[in-house]
Amino acid sequence: MKRTVINFLLIVFFIIFVYSGYSIIARLLEYKSSDDYYARLIEYVGRSETSNQLQKDRNAGSTSSETQAEQRSATDRSSDWPFVNFADLQAINQDIVGWIICKDTKINYPIVQGKDNSYYLNHHFNGKHNSAGCIFLDCRNNSQFSDTHNILYGHQVSDGSMFSAILKYKKQAFYDAHPKMILITPDANYQIDIFAGYVAKADESAWKLDFSSQLEYEEWLSEAVRRSTFKSQVLPTGEERIITLSTCSYEFYNARYVLVGILRWFPK
Repeated sequence: MKRTVINFLLIVFFIIFVYSGYSIIARLLEYKSSDDYYARLIEYVGRSETSNQLQKDRNAGSTSSETQAEQRSATDRSSDWPFVNFADLQAINQDIVGWIICKDTKINYPIVQGKDNSYYLNHHFNGKHNSAGCIFLDCRNNSQFSDTHNILYGHQVSDGSMFSAILKYKKQAFYDAHPKMILITPDANYQIDIFAGYVAKADESAWKLDFSSQLEYEEWLSEAVRRSTFKSQVLPTGEERIITLSTCSYEFYNARYVLVGILRWFPK
């Protein structure tokens, strides 16, 4: 009888082991598929449209000193802003509202906005089911990032993709090397000047959109600065538009790490 019980338990443990191994491998393959897919989407991002046109003009033989001066000026203005082919991306998914880049990290992704804050937790940009999901704008926000507080969500993935790099802002050295990001929309370019990042509970006010007064909003900003895991010389005044990048953290159950920055508008 005792031997029968032992054999039964061994079979159960073996089944659990096989199933767990299969689940881990399936999830890793899913993440690999996601990484490959988003790497292909980066082909829709390149040099600025202005720079591309200027290169065509040069190849066509534009030689006047006045034209060359105009070319240099336009190139200087646009060289830091990649050109995102939103027209072709919209043909794939009409929910696209922007593209976010953090230099020297894996954050180089399209941003979508769904009808709720659930769908893109486990669906790709092309609509296929995938646990890595998308980077998405809170469904309560205006799609043009015109709200006082705009919120982006993204998963923390074991392969370092999606918003995983945000957790590195817990260290001062990483912030010092990456104090800015860029956000590109169909209508405007934005520089994100990061000023705070902190661990929050899921039921806190980190994702608050409506403030009863200017004073409440300024106190909310001050609290973010006070709790930040790094020190920044950037200080919000309460007059700017703010963006929060949110992902999972693991200090406690339902922990989140939120990275907060000022949206600086630049013309196209």
